[in-house]
Amino acid sequence: MSSFGDFIALSAPCDLATAKIISREVSDGVVAPGYTPEALAVLQKKKAGKYCVLEASHKVQRAFEDYPNTRE
Repeated sequence: MSSFGDFIALSAPCDLATAKIISREVSDGVVAPGYTPEALAVLQKKKAGKYCVLEASHKVQRAFEDYPNTRE
């Protein structure tokens, strides 16, 4: 993993165990469809509170379902 603009993307909500793994990895942020409160507490400590934590929207998946040819 490179530290130059890398994000971790999860396909399931981030739990405490996953957040602990992420906290040891070099990355600039994470995107997931949700976070447990415990996971957020761990991730908020990363990079002195400047770690980018994004929540994915279910609407993105719907866009791919509405336009199946965009997945090619």
